[in-house]
Formats: sequence, structure tokens, C-alpha cells
Amino acid sequence: MLQLLKTVLISPAGSFASVFGIIVLGGCFVFWLHGKFVAMIAEHKHVNSKCDNLDKRIESLRDDMHQIKGDIQYIKNMVNVQVNTPVQGHKAMIQANSPLALTDVGKTAAGEMGAERIVANNWEKILPRIAADIPGDNPYDIQTYCLERIPVAPDSFFDAASLESLKIYAFKNGRTLFECMKVIGIIIRNKYFETKGISLDTLDTPTSPSSNK
Repeated sequence: MLQLLKTVLISPAGSFASVFGIIVLGGCFVFWLHGKFVAMIAEHKHVNSKCDNLDKRIESLRDDMHQIKGDIQYIKNMVNVQVNTPVQGHKAMIQANSPLALTDVGKTAAGEMGAERIVANNWEKILPRIAADIPGDNPYDIQTYCLERIPVAPDSFFDAASLESLKIYAFKNGRTLFECMKVIGIIIRNKYFETKGISLDTLDTPTSPSSNK
């Protein structure tokens, strides 16, 4: 290419070599431009393809998030049902009116399962976990945590021996582990309130449910 350019430059204007060289150079330049144009189109298509794939992935993630939200809401609804509904044929262990407390049946069950002892044995694990998960001293939030969070994740709060003991009690008495954990949750709430100097009466104040929302 350089030799051709040199030949064109030193050839007399209008000579065959000059004209031919200009034609060839023009053709090479056009070919080069064509190659660049084709490469740019290919790159543009590649970028568009990546954008399309990204859009599809984002849409897929949105669908997954909607599904997850639906599943979470379903679980929350099921937990609410479990919290307020005793096993068929059994009397409730927790009274429904506020502030929530153990019924006579619940108190008897707590004694039989050794609830106070189990809470005491695991208190060094329970206390910091609640404090870390519930910033502040809102009594409603603490109660909700003790009755909804702890019963669905007992492994995070109790040692294996304690859980094994509760499972054996639940099996022998035709109860669910969840029911037993709700009884434990009431005892944990009361003990945590004592630690924080919170009165159970504060649960009946109008601002309790929303003061930290």
C-alpha cells in the first residue's frame, strides 16, 4: 500500500500510473470503511443483544420478587393463624385479650415442660439476640418478636438439649412444638420486660403498636 502511494505521488499528473493508483487507493479506502462499518454494526447488535438479555433478567427478577413477597405474606398469615388458634381439641394456652398472658392451661404446661428453666439456661443466648434484632424498647415490637420470631426459629435461641426436651413434651401431650414455643415466648417477653424495666400495662397504650413504625 505504501509503495503504491509513493508511485502515485511521484507519477506525473494524468499519467496511467497516477490515475490507476488513485483508483486503487480509493477502492482500498472504500473497502476499509466498509469493514469498519460492518464491525460497528456487529458491535451494536452485540450490545443490543446484551441489553435485551439484561432486560429479560431484570423482568425475571421482578417476577421472582413478586413471588417471594407473596410467599412471605402467606407465611405471615399462617403464623398469625397459629398464634391465635390452638390445636383442635385443646384449650388455648395463651389468652387472647391484651396484654397477652398464659391461661391456667398454659401455666400448667409451662411448669410441666420446664419453661422457666429452659429460658434461664439459654438466657445468655436469647438476651443479646433480641437486643440486636429489636433496636429500642418498644413493648409491642418486643412482644411480636417473642411470639412470632422465636417460635419459627427456635434453633437460633435454644441449645439442642432444650429443643429435644420440648419436642418430647409436645409429642407426649399431643401439642405442636410451635404451641410450646409460644408459651416459652410469653415467658421470654416477661423476663425481657423485667430486664428493661418495661411494664406489661404499656402494651395497652394507644401508641405502643406504632411508636417505632
